[in-house]
Amino acid sequence: MWPFSGIINTYKKSEAAVVVQKLLEIQANAGLFDKDCGAYAGVLVDAIWSAKPAIFNGSFGQRPFKLTVAATALANGLSHISGHTSQVRSDTSTRDALVLSLGNIFLEIETNGQLYPLNSLDHQLLESAMATYIEISEEVTNTSGAEEIIEAVSVAKQNENAIEPKQDIDLNFEEYKKRYFEEVKRQDPDSVVEGMHWLEFADEEGTKRAYGDGVDPKKLAEIVLSSTKITDING
Repeated sequence: MWPFSGIINTYKKSEAAVVVQKLLEIQANAGLFDKDCGAYAGVLVDAIWSAKPAIFNGSFGQRPFKLTVAATALANGLSHISGHTSQVRSDTSTRDALVLSLGNIFLEIETNGQLYPLNSLDHQLLESAMATYIEISEEVTNTSGAEEIIEAVSVAKQNENAIEPKQDIDLNFEEYKKRYFEEVKRQDPDSVVEGMHWLEFADEEGTKRAYGDGVDPKKLAEIVLSSTKITDING
């Protein structure tokens, strides 16, 4: 067995953090967020993953989609800020940016949810995040900066594609596997012998899990080739 689980966990955390980062960058461009978007996104995702790793690492047989992880991270960040009155007073811009970012995820899911591989765990987590969003967004709309927030929402809607570029997810597993190995051979042609790459001799369990997790086959080839040696599948 090769160390696939750890690779995918790292990738899925990074994937969700990128979604949060892009959302925060939209708010930063609107003048509502002045922190390091990438670093802050990483902190938000790390916080929920460390608190409940079994939920996010697939231990329950399902792994939440990256938009769900991002929404959960944002909601958790909002709950933390809301639970500290002094922090709310001193950092309303961060709170507002998180509310808008979370709202933008729900807007995307409402519009294009049928395109994403959402499972029962996703729906549970999204319901919880929505409850937090509804509660705290009411506080935001009652602030003196409501006009600026409304304007930022408009900016966010114009940048929806920056959150989640649409991907073709209508592949069955055999098609997915074929595309994955095509990418492996394209990215690592020196390891192809008589038309075969050594990764084609690896157990399919990891590839099936990546397929179920919605990992893009091109990205999968990239992360596996960068993290796996031929000895990892022979030992």
